[in-house]
Amino acid sequence: MRREFIANVSHDFKTPLTLIRAYTEAMLEQHESDAELKESCEIILKEDDRMTSLVTQLLQLSKLEGGVGQLEMTLFPIDEAIHEILHNSKILQQAKNITIALETNGSEDHLVYGDYAKIQQVLHNLIENALKYSPENDIITITSVNIAPSKYRFSIVNTTSHPLSDEALADIFISFHRLDKARTADGKNFGLGLAIVKAVMELHHQAYGAYNKDDTHICFYFELDADTEESDSDQD
Repeated sequence: MRREFIANVSHDFKTPLTLIRAYTEAMLEQHESDAELKESCEIILKEDDRMTSLVTQLLQLSKLEGGVGQLEMTLFPIDEAIHEILHNSKILQQAKNITIALETNGSEDHLVYGDYAKIQQVLHNLIENALKYSPENDIITITSVNIAPSKYRFSIVNTTSHPLSDEALADIFISFHRLDKARTADGKNFGLGLAIVKAVMELHHQAYGAYNKDDTHICFYFELDADTEESDSDQD
């Protein structure tokens, strides 16, 4: 019932948000010389983008938690997905002067088994999360390690203002969970990005999590198989 309600409400929000954007863009175009109005319109558009993103994530999460749709499992080179996400996030990287270091240990030539689109969403959410909470001039490290003959672990490590408590780490992937104030100062975290990571990885029956790497770094990780036969037997 809750999932159905969220899905219906989220869907109903899409039309008014689209109309708000259309009318605001028209007003901005007609009154571009009015500096004060232009600033107001840009704020409206920014908030419309934020709400549209929230609605999209709500719909995604509702479908994932409801088991809607099947996983389209295939072997694919995950480095392609990583590079695409990094390319699309260049603006945010440059705005904060953040460097992203890839440490693949030679695994970039290997294929992993999963739903490409959904794993790409996992990567997007984790990398976006790291960019959002990293300080300026930081270095984010993305690593892939072969932890078993046919298993890879992918980790995203970024700087944090202080270690998260065990309680916070345990709840970090829960829907709508808000972290401590130090990590939500901008008010943009609705706890949906990491909840989607949780839902996708559980659909894949794969491990995921987060832990304090040390006093100043936090690590988010997930695992994927690199062998179709083993992957199929694990999910039977």
